[in-house]
Amino acid sequence: MLDYKITGGTIFDGTGKKGVPADIGIKNDTIAEIGNLSQVTARKTIDASRKNVCPGFIDVHSHSDVFLMIEPSAPSKILQGVTTEVVGNCGASAFPLTKKNRLPSDWAAQNYKTKWHDINTYFHALMKTKPAVNVVSLVGHNTLRASVMGYENRPASSDEIRQMEYLLEQAMDNGAKGLSTGLVYPPGMFTPLSEIKKLAKIISRYKGIYASHMRNEGRKICESIKETIEIAEASGAKIQISHLKTSGKSNWHLLDAVLELIENARDEGIDVTADRYPYIAGYTDLDILLPHWAAEGEKKTIMARLCDKKTREEIIAEIQDSRTENDWENIVIASVFAGKFKKFSGKKLSEAASEM
Repeated sequence: MLDYKITGGTIFDGTGKKGVPADIGIKNDTIAEIGNLSQVTARKTIDASRKNVCPGFIDVHSHSDVFLMIEPSAPSKILQGVTTEVVGNCGASAFPLTKKNRLPSDWAAQNYKTKWHDINTYFHALMKTKPAVNVVSLVGHNTLRASVMGYENRPASSDEIRQMEYLLEQAMDNGAKGLSTGLVYPPGMFTPLSEIKKLAKIISRYKGIYASHMRNEGRKICESIKETIEIAEASGAKIQISHLKTSGKSNWHLLDAVLELIENARDEGIDVTADRYPYIAGYTDLDILLPHWAAEGEKKTIMARLCDKKTREEIIAEIQDSRTENDWENIVIASVFAGKFKKFSGKKLSEAASEM
């Protein structure tokens, strides 16, 4: 007897072939039979008449790491046909956690029933909520680096690199599928290329994936692509460029050069691919605008810089000098966690500035 039987649907297998009318039999979470199953019994039958049936989509770039514990039914993904999520992207993962690092602000603002510190305790906490999707996790480099040396703006010492290598190997041994970097965020932005190459070599040894939110997606994107390819050449790791784009309208003309760099690398045998989304907008933390020196350290240290008038003026001057787009009208504050500033949620950045 089957556990489930999906009947009367048209099956599209994801290869591009024409749909085929057939039934699907499932047993022990595995597709057991495909064909005419009218004479086969099942514990539950799902009528798919006049419907298309296809494999679930894999969301290769997700940030649902902790939100699946809050909303395990995952309606925003399930209703789109997503059945597997790859989390731990852009350098941020739910582990490893130590006294030296922290979860991203929007993650830390949630209430969790269980605490965790490594990949094993994280997945134990996650599986207790019975998420509706399958979950694959990468190790976030920012989380990894900060767990060893905090948010300092300096190269890691030999001993600190060894600690990172040990924690990375431990995570890979226990089910992680690769490493991600977020080189536009602290402390990833402070990381020299040599450090990333050493960690990527470990990923290559495990046949994992190195996924990167690169250092620059705007006017210096070609340099970022070259850096990512250099990591692949030095480590042998499979490369996934996250949300590939040329950010800023004045940089759209660079896309052909970007694609040529990737295609040339692939022609040379480098395993590099990319994912992207189909709209000309992005979503990230507003502190991405801060110069590197202003983003170093704990949050209270960063806030102290912003509250100091002279330092704040220096920061503003650097931000204005570094931006090629005068697009403050196009930046919308999507969410705010500090109570007194919640009134700015949903407003343009220029509107919020005029009210302060």
